[in-house]
Amino acid sequence: MDKRTIYFIFYVFLLTMTTPALCLKQQLEKELLTEEEQESVKLARQRRQAVLPIAAYAGMAVAPYLFAALVAAYGIYLVRQYNIRKKSGWSIPCANNRGWCRPTCFSHEYIDGYHSDICGGNYCCRPGNLG
Repeated sequence: MDKRTIYFIFYVFLLTMTTPALCLKQQLEKELLTEEEQESVKLARQRRQAVLPIAAYAGMAVAPYLFAALVAAYGIYLVRQYNIRKKSGWSIPCANNRGWCRPTCFSHEYIDGYHSDICGGNYCCRPGNLG
């Protein structure tokens, strides 16, 4: 038998065994819980789902527009609780991590015109002078 055939049979077996088991588990949970308990479980799930997107940014420095969107969606208290900081400027690497996209380059940097296309309206600033 081919290796792919064995994998196919294995995955089909997993799918056919786990899906009915999960459906049965959900059905049993619904039958065992009262309406009040179901409502509290539903609210807890909604709360966890509402916090999941902000948890992805925990401990990170984000762009100013993203920081404003997070504050508008979740509030400043929750944003500070997750230690999300606003980054002062937009700076991404360019030229295979040998330069940075900036609106203006520093005096010790030169503008790399070849790699500036990924920087949008900014320049790819690389260290060292050509002259």
